[in-house]
Amino acid sequence: MNIGGPAVQIKTLMQELPEGDFQQLLVHGKCDLNEIDYLESNGIRLTSNKIGSLGRSISLIQDLSALVALWRLMRRFKPDIVHTHTFKAGLLGRLATLPLSRRPIVIHTYHGHLLHGYFGNLKTRLVIYVERFLAFVSDELIAVGEKVKLDLLENGIGDPAKYRVIRPGFNLRKTEEVNRLELGINDSDFVCSWVGRLTDIKMPHRILKLAEELKNREITQIKFVIIGDGELRRDLEREAFSNSLPLVFLGWRVNALDYISMSDILILTSKNEGTPISIIEAQLLGKPVIATDVGSVNEVMIPGETGYSMDFDIHAFCEKILYLKENSIQYAKFQSKAKEFASEEFSTVKFISNHTKLYKDSLGC
Repeated sequence: MNIGGPAVQIKTLMQELPEGDFQQLLVHGKCDLNEIDYLESNGIRLTSNKIGSLGRSISLIQDLSALVALWRLMRRFKPDIVHTHTFKAGLLGRLATLPLSRRPIVIHTYHGHLLHGYFGNLKTRLVIYVERFLAFVSDELIAVGEKVKLDLLENGIGDPAKYRVIRPGFNLRKTEEVNRLELGINDSDFVCSWVGRLTDIKMPHRILKLAEELKNREITQIKFVIIGDGELRRDLEREAFSNSLPLVFLGWRVNALDYISMSDILILTSKNEGTPISIIEAQLLGKPVIATDVGSVNEVMIPGETGYSMDFDIHAFCEKILYLKENSIQYAKFQSKAKEFASEEFSTVKFISNHTKLYKDSLGC
């Protein structure tokens, strides 16, 4: 339950599903050292069971221990439905259902996939074979976007009849005002925020390239705020410092929405995504987006109306940043449309209604 899209959506399911219809138990593992537990950091209490041996990293002994713990827990809890999320938990959770004498309905949500940009060819083929088997033993499959669903089907993962597309749903809390001056940012600065894990797939070094390009053009009133952490942070900070780039590294923040609200636009630079939660949250706050055209990005924004989506090119990205900074009329149009679109398409009501129907249909209720 590290900070990120899956954790937010699982929390919403746990809190919003009708109590009279569903009894729920959240089973989750531990966070890596450079991650923050979403539940602990936000003081969220859910009916849950934490398995200490379940983590992101691969470890034969730890993973076997987690598999046995999941199986034992399922035998005690006797679930009618097991709904898994993310690759590692989806693998162990679905395997744990196989030896059960009374097998539950098995549902898995693909919040994205590992088919592009994560591994070399050999490991990617292995992931595909594993996902094909897991899809075969699943009763229902959820994709968070049409592009994610199509990518999976093109690789032979699952049968089309098993899939449903359910978009994320959000109820944003009221944001608090952030003091820009404490971050070394002037009120007149144009602020571009970036949110995510500082890892290769997210391509955070592209933010440094954008900052360097704008600095070389002697444009000084654009600042970049990076919200997140990961294995690349130290190297990125060192490079930004040595080149005197206008970047602020905040690490993971419980109140990340406050910093997005403080910003003027959101930038996404990834080479692969599912449905980026940061884009949805930014638009709900009325912030235009400039993003790489990957995954289901074009399903969570309207290119040309709530921001821009394109292949990454330093000069093209810089031109769009400068255009939104200088063109207040176009910026205001993007603001209005972004909030309208995100509010209509990513409501919690629709999200919960779709899951409730799926669960009841699966059980024949």
